[in-house]
Amino acid sequence: MVWWMQVECCRCTTGRDDAVPPRPSFRTRAIEELNRHLSFAPEAARVSRLEAAEALIREIDSDRAYPIDFLVYRLTGYRPEDVVDEQVVGSALRWDLVTMIQNASRKCPLPWDGPRGQPLDMDAVAARLGCARRTLRGLRRRGLVFWWMSPTDGPPRLGCPPDMLEWFIEHVGVPDVVGVDSQRRHKIIATASQLEPGSGLADLVRRVAAELGIGESIVRGVLRRAVDRGEVALPSARRLQRREATVALRSLRQGVAVVDIARRLRVGVPSVHRALRRQRLAVLDRCLARGCLKVDVGQEGLMDAAPPLCWDATVVPHVHHAGGVGGAAGLVETLAAAVSTLRVCREKVHARSSEEVFACLDRALVDMTRCWWALLQQLGAAMGAALAGWARCAVGEIPSPVLAGVLGPMVDRVIETVRKSSVSDGPRLQDRVRVVSDRFLVDPPERGGMPMGASEARGVFLVRHTPWRWLLPDPRWERVMGGLRGDDALLASQRFALEGERLHAAGECARMRGCSVQAIAARTGWLRRRLRELVRTQGAAARAD
Repeated sequence: MVWWMQVECCRCTTGRDDAVPPRPSFRTRAIEELNRHLSFAPEAARVSRLEAAEALIREIDSDRAYPIDFLVYRLTGYRPEDVVDEQVVGSALRWDLVTMIQNASRKCPLPWDGPRGQPLDMDAVAARLGCARRTLRGLRRRGLVFWWMSPTDGPPRLGCPPDMLEWFIEHVGVPDVVGVDSQRRHKIIATASQLEPGSGLADLVRRVAAELGIGESIVRGVLRRAVDRGEVALPSARRLQRREATVALRSLRQGVAVVDIARRLRVGVPSVHRALRRQRLAVLDRCLARGCLKVDVGQEGLMDAAPPLCWDATVVPHVHHAGGVGGAAGLVETLAAAVSTLRVCREKVHARSSEEVFACLDRALVDMTRCWWALLQQLGAAMGAALAGWARCAVGEIPSPVLAGVLGPMVDRVIETVRKSSVSDGPRLQDRVRVVSDRFLVDPPERGGMPMGASEARGVFLVRHTPWRWLLPDPRWERVMGGLRGDDALLASQRFALEGERLHAAGECARMRGCSVQAIAARTGWLRRRLRELVRTQGAAARAD
């Protein structure tokens, strides 16, 4: 791990609730302080003050200044004794009131069938206004209010009351769809041609949008179509080298944010994501080329039987592990099915890079790893029998230094045997492992030190004997899951396949929580950093003890 990747992200998201859209910031100190007090108020008082805030939004004039005393009286019903000589501009006040309602209504969501009618979710509001969903974020400053609502068939999500939406359409109006005529298109292209290329396309788009006062998405679309027609030559993003992609992959696994990786490597975030995908495919190509198991593509239906193992799994030779899916033979078939599915997904990824294919690739990788580890645990009985015959005593009575010197290399030798096996060898795999272990113990290696990560059960962590371990979650994350609360722990288990959970794609988590994929991605990045921090804290406490 490179030292600069140890720096924590300066954009800490502490205080953000669950996997929800990011909270907007306040512009006025008075409304921010009132929002803080609302978190301690009873639910009835909180609802009444939020309704008062929504009523005040409909009366605000953007160009007028409002005194703080007036705002406190309208929102709370109390007249402050101390006169505050401070005023707030109407445009900033409207923005902060909308923000306060969105934040504080999390603890008192609108009922699904309340007196105000059934709220409309963000997709329905966007369809009613005839705009894109991302445009709704900009309409908050014009007074479009979103409450948290509690539907009967899912988790809470943002919605707009029907009467509020009708008021917005009548008094504010439907936003105009910004079109790009030929004159504006030529102006964008001419401005981009006159400016210096800078560090890349993203920087150029940002500067053109700032100079012309146009959205970056419009500028980016115009320039991309101009490049396709050959009208303009734009700088291309720098492609990360293999070593940089390897560092990025290992840093992401340890909880470093993608934005920090991109900033240090001086490329855009999309370039980092593309490099991570190329590196993952390269690792899989190297691992699967060695053959793991000789499989038939027609067996991928067995993948559903992957056992729910934890990532912090070990091989303990003197403990017999039940296979769970038919012993060693059943595990070999399930592993073969997972490897087969993984190979099919890899070919699809090479043909077309879509998010659905990558989600399927992740799930197949997780299933293959768990079947691999379950099989090695099942073979622990054969290794234990070989060790007991070699030492002429029970495995638990072998001195720890002696066991530490032979256990790791013996597991590596067993892994090589498994990787050279085929599906038809499943019923005889226990006997083959016993023979290989006996041959290894005829001339065991010299006494070595205790392997890194050796557990108290005198076992070997399987993640250290997995060729594709850099594509897997950090096994230490499962040890610190108690430091997460509520939905954060559930989301971490689903996104990283922790504690026996099946791996869920970002789209699946977004549909279950009623939010956007971007919100899930942002929360996942925060969870990586949080788990990494908890692992470091636990390690420091262990060293202190």
